[in-house]
Amino acid sequence: EWEYSMRENPTFASALGDKRYNDKWEDASLANIEKQHQHELEVQKKLAAIDRNQLSTTDQINYDMFKRDVANALDDYQFKTYLLPLNQRDGIQTLDGYTRNLTFNTAKDYEDWIARLDAFPTLMDQTIALMREGIKQKLMHPKVIMQRVPGQIEKQIVTDPKQSSFYKPFSRLPRALEPERARLEQAAQQAI
Repeated sequence: EWEYSMRENPTFASALGDKRYNDKWEDASLANIEKQHQHELEVQKKLAAIDRNQLSTTDQINYDMFKRDVANALDDYQFKTYLLPLNQRDGIQTLDGYTRNLTFNTAKDYEDWIARLDAFPTLMDQTIALMREGIKQKLMHPKVIMQRVPGQIEKQIVTDPKQSSFYKPFSRLPRALEPERARLEQAAQQAI
């Protein structure tokens, strides 16, 4: 389940230092959300088949915590929280903040970030689709929650890609990557 979680939540994996998925964003499509829900239902069944009393005290605690996490995921789906993909503290408009959590030491680190930048339009389209479905189902945050979001989006709109906060890692390329600088910077600017 940990491996599944890392694969399905690449930005969470990156934040934990697992670089295997540094070139990906989450798949926020309705189809993938449904697939994840079906997975959680299967996990719930498998958990129910485990005799908790046969576990050690430590494993009982782990079992209880994991069971709670699965129940929370199922509740989130039931209440359609996925149709609220952003708020004043989190969402596509704040993803540039990941540059503070990632390490950029190798060409691959930069290439992974460029791949994420290239994949950003798909994530944006998925986010818009979720919000539109939320509007259709009359599931939206209160106005007060969303008041900061337009300003957060506005700061992401730049005419010079070098001014984008998504570009920050390229302003501090390690000296060892000097031969790669032009290629990486050009690719990043193009992606932005």
